[in-house]
Amino acid sequence: MAVTEDEVKQWAQELGRTPTVITMGRLKLMPLPLESDAAIGSIEARYHDPTAGGWTATVAVMRFK
Repeated sequence: MAVTEDEVKQWAQELGRTPTVITMGRLKLMPLPLESDAAIGSIEARYHDPTAGGWTATVAVMRFK
């Protein structure tokens, strides 16, 4: 889901933690994973390595708002 900096702050308050935000060009995207036990704004390490900032698997990205 595309988000602004203000929306990220709002989600952080709602979730009780800062969500992971992926930057793709000018877009800032917050993940909405499909796994049943996944949380909004989180990505498993098997898909994305936050340290290296890169993807570790093939994923589909779709805009949702």
